[in-house]
Amino acid sequence: MTRQTISRDVSYFLQRSTVDPVTGCWNWDGAKSRGYGLTTMPDGTFTNAHRAAYRLLREDVPKNIQIHHLCGNRLCCNPDHLAAVTDMEHRRLDKNSMVSRTHSKRGHQLFGQNLSPGALARGKRICKICACLRVAKHRAANIDEIRRVMRETHRAKYAETHIPQRSSRYRKVDG
Repeated sequence: MTRQTISRDVSYFLQRSTVDPVTGCWNWDGAKSRGYGLTTMPDGTFTNAHRAAYRLLREDVPKNIQIHHLCGNRLCCNPDHLAAVTDMEHRRLDKNSMVSRTHSKRGHQLFGQNLSPGALARGKRICKICACLRVAKHRAANIDEIRRVMRETHRAKYAETHIPQRSSRYRKVDG
């Protein structure tokens, strides 16, 4: 890129951002989605503002690389606050990511026997205790519906297999 192109790109981001004098973040004022700024690239494609800033002001970003906000501000598009990292590294650095968590929402430790092996095989960390509590809560909330369905099923099976017969004392005797 030429110096003129870089200068134009920097001014583009500064015009659409508010510079925070305390943090140095370039807070995106344009369109937003899920807490991230959105912008249009020179080729007409839509992308996140921080990803566009990194691409235009630093270097191209391969598809399998994430752009991490070192400042923790999703709206920041200051290239000095951005770093290109792998997906796994990005999840490790993210404070809200399950990879970096040591405890579940209910305070159970996320290690060893308390991790669901099926979820681990899929690359997720799910607390077994929390999963059991979710199932119990679901069953408790739906117990009346479960009982009603079981009664109806039982009645239907009984009606199919049991043919009512009159007892012998009410039969007409020929004779």
